[in-house]
Amino acid sequence: MKSGGSLLFVFVLLWLPGCQPSDQTNASQTNSGRETGDTTAASNGLSGDTSTGKNPGSSQQIRQQISAAVAARDPQLLRSVSRRAMLASGDDSGVYETLGNAWNTLGETDDAIKMFDAAIELADVPSADLFEKTGHAYMSVGRTFDTIELMKRCVELHPKDSERRVSLLGLMMSQGLDREAVVHLRYLIQRGQAGVSELVIASDLSRPQADNEMCRQALKLNPSDLRPQYAMTRFDAYHHRWDVVHEQLQPVVSAHPKFVPAWAFLTRAAVELNDLDTLQQIAAQEFPKGYEEHPQVWLARGVWADRIGDVSLAAAAYSEAVRLAPNHHEALTKLTAALARSGDLEISQTVAERAGQVNELREAVDGFLSWRRNSQRLAVVIAEKLQQLGRQWEAVVWLRTAFSLPQDPVENIKPAYMAARSNLTGQTPWQTFDSQWKFDKSATSQKFAKIKEQGWFNQTSTTDPSTKASSGGSPRKSPTRSISDRKYRMIDEAAARGLSHTVGMKRPSAKDGLWLWQSGLGGAGVLDLDLDGWPDLHLTASGGGQPGKRESQPNTTARNLAGNFVDVSRESGLADTGFTQGVSIGDFDADGFPDCVIANIGINTLYRNNGDGTFTDVTRWMFDDPDAAMTSDGNARTEVGTDSRNTWTSSAAMADIDQDGLTDLIEVNYCGGRAPYQQRCLDGKIDAYRSCQPNSLPTERDRVYRNRGLLAPTPLFEDQTDSWFSDSDPGRGLGILVGQIDGTEGLDLYVSNDMTANHFWRFDSVTKTLNEQATIRGVAFNHQSAAEASMGIAATDADGDLDLDLLVTHFTDESNTFYEQIRDGLFQDTTDSVQLGDSSQDMLGFGTQFVDLDGDSIDELLVANGHIDDFSHKGLQYEMPAQLFALDKGNKWQWVRDSATGPYFEEPRMGRAMATLDANRDGQTDLVVTDLFRPTALLVNQTPRVSEIMTVRVVGVESERDAVGTTVLVTSSNGTQMRQRMAGSGYQCSNEPILTFAIPEKDSEVSIEVQWPRGLTQNITVALPQRELLLVEPSDDN
Repeated sequence: MKSGGSLLFVFVLLWLPGCQPSDQTNASQTNSGRETGDTTAASNGLSGDTSTGKNPGSSQQIRQQISAAVAARDPQLLRSVSRRAMLASGDDSGVYETLGNAWNTLGETDDAIKMFDAAIELADVPSADLFEKTGHAYMSVGRTFDTIELMKRCVELHPKDSERRVSLLGLMMSQGLDREAVVHLRYLIQRGQAGVSELVIASDLSRPQADNEMCRQALKLNPSDLRPQYAMTRFDAYHHRWDVVHEQLQPVVSAHPKFVPAWAFLTRAAVELNDLDTLQQIAAQEFPKGYEEHPQVWLARGVWADRIGDVSLAAAAYSEAVRLAPNHHEALTKLTAALARSGDLEISQTVAERAGQVNELREAVDGFLSWRRNSQRLAVVIAEKLQQLGRQWEAVVWLRTAFSLPQDPVENIKPAYMAARSNLTGQTPWQTFDSQWKFDKSATSQKFAKIKEQGWFNQTSTTDPSTKASSGGSPRKSPTRSISDRKYRMIDEAAARGLSHTVGMKRPSAKDGLWLWQSGLGGAGVLDLDLDGWPDLHLTASGGGQPGKRESQPNTTARNLAGNFVDVSRESGLADTGFTQGVSIGDFDADGFPDCVIANIGINTLYRNNGDGTFTDVTRWMFDDPDAAMTSDGNARTEVGTDSRNTWTSSAAMADIDQDGLTDLIEVNYCGGRAPYQQRCLDGKIDAYRSCQPNSLPTERDRVYRNRGLLAPTPLFEDQTDSWFSDSDPGRGLGILVGQIDGTEGLDLYVSNDMTANHFWRFDSVTKTLNEQATIRGVAFNHQSAAEASMGIAATDADGDLDLDLLVTHFTDESNTFYEQIRDGLFQDTTDSVQLGDSSQDMLGFGTQFVDLDGDSIDELLVANGHIDDFSHKGLQYEMPAQLFALDKGNKWQWVRDSATGPYFEEPRMGRAMATLDANRDGQTDLVVTDLFRPTALLVNQTPRVSEIMTVRVVGVESERDAVGTTVLVTSSNGTQMRQRMAGSGYQCSNEPILTFAIPEKDSEVSIEVQWPRGLTQNITVALPQRELLLVEPSDDN
């Protein structure tokens, strides 16, 4: 590095005599306050590298003079000594390094940097220490990106210096340069020099690692370099706050027009915001080569192509993003959806599987981080996920790391490590790919050739960023009345009508907090147990009990006698004492009387309606060998969490999955293993226990039981979990909805999972398996391609286009998610565009339902809220009000915060399950809502009604008796309304199985189309004022 050394020497000499005027006042103050130091010690500390000058004796004297100047704290003396030193030493880099140390000690950083820079340029091979101290000097004046370039040179000259490479890597990640950092991650991992931090970074490079404090300090010290501002926007980009990204990056690209990463993310922000001016600027811009190699550029182009309706071009652009970043989850999920929309379902499914594997890896890493990087089990899980993705190098290092992790132990790590290590050679690529999904650039080049000629973004959309493809139906007209004119009112009449129920959970002390298994209690099921036409209630309780035991407060069964409730829990035989969760209602034996499944933390309980208002426990009908599974009184013979049949079930549903006319059972399971009941989580900030994060706990596979239709010689229900749920990793299930969600023949199962991807299962009648398709359908993740803490589910035709849309409730800081069905079976997250995002951001939603409160044929949305524990020390609400949302005249959802709605919506609560019923049979839909601590509420709908109401019940003949999946379309003078008979109903609940339709008072008849589950369509005309209909499926003979 000595070339040009003479010129550098001349430059430094010119700098010393007086080009930098001294501050005499400052010097005087410094001299007057100087302290006597140890000159020898100072000399030792100021020595440079092992380089020596041409005159060793002279160099020693020079160093002593430098040390004396430093000891005297005298910059003027040091400047004089420096001149003599450089004249005497010539191009001795060691002297310059010593001078740099001296100026650094005196706090004259700019002078130190000049000396260090000279030392580096003069040295044959500058030492790593010299590079590092120079980098520290750069950093102290905010020259972060110069430090990165400096340390790149250091690593290039000292490739085996892992410590400096790690420092460079960390610095690059702190400034959002993840794509440049990859080469160093690979080097460290492939040579076994990576620690846990490097492994975590490599697992997901799209996860921002920027150091905001460092960036703010750099901007303060060196305001001319705005690139650290780019790094700070990476968090905003990760959370799709594109308005912030756009605002912050405009000045960055103006100041640094060749800084490709900022341009890439600005391109994405401009597309997302439909900023036509910026897009035109970008289209005319000449960029360095790296711009075309940045995944965000191609994601932006894909979003833009989607916007203008060119699905084929969108798929090509997303495939290019995937080619550049094969593990980029958002690129994979967007490609999956684009391929599905274009009809290429086979490749879409393959890409979806890849996206699912990447998401499972992210979830495992999140769990590992929640264990404070100490979980041996999760390190092994991460290695397994990496192996599935063809990332063998990382997998081996994770397995080796697992040996040293002290917590959450697993057995037999060594065989797994040895097997993985044996497949690794010096020729093993960084990552191997399945050619079925890995795209070659040539496959998309033709599509890009034409668009390149016309210019990207020259064909722009002038519509709202939420523009989407139509589902084929015509959206309904906007509401004509203002929200205030509708005068919504729902009053809690539980006490007045004799309904008395609590979950039985007592408030914990501030020190103890809640266990996770205590935090979600409170299921609700609506059933007409005696077929008198009045909806009865079954409400779960777990007070005083322990998971896996049958010693809890009994569940409540309340019989509805003409609108008033009487407790018949013991008389009905439904006083279940398990640690109960959700409720499923259905007629599994097709005798016309509703039966009941109670979800437990423990063995789930199956009750058969005897036909006289009483029930018999027939749980044994679900086991091949019931005596081996449970005692005669129903207690499990195993510990909870050690047996897949004795585990944590949150919700359940009954429906005919395989379309054989018999009702099957589905259990939605949450966390597995013993850890949920043994592991406590201490919040160090308040030195108190709080609920653990579920991602630190194992998942548990959902279970499904096929109804055989006969008892002998085997049980009525046979466990089909291994064959029907065979192709997807388990989630942490909380809610379930079953119906013909995609509008086509055959039932779909939609399961909301907590901190894992949601599941959308569809039964394949040929292979006799349930295929998981959530990613293809667009309902696995939110619009950021992130898995959320999903709880409740509600479904309705929210936009009037005659298909079902979905609402999923979520954790605090995530917002609830609205999935709009844009084509048959394909959904899009339009939460922000319909304005349901901000209003739920601070809430934690559980139960939710769509209900037409005022009879205008347009549903309102209700959500029960409440946290899982008291995290108020983090600024989070503990108890939260329930929310009522209504569509305004612009078809946007608004949170109705009118005190006239009723006191229930003003009081902070711990809301849990929410189910619909017409408690007083006045034609209007009411709600029952459970609460973790307070009495269960019965919200009676007192909203003024603008039309008559028609209720419809359906009974299957060729289909299962409950006819789950039946779609009813009623056409009146006010248009066509669509409702569907569904099962599951969301979070731990079962709704009353009636469909309600708003009918204008002046109408004399309505037309009804009934689409039965097995494919038969029936059309009838009904004369009014008929208000209650019982529709029976025609048999094949008819």
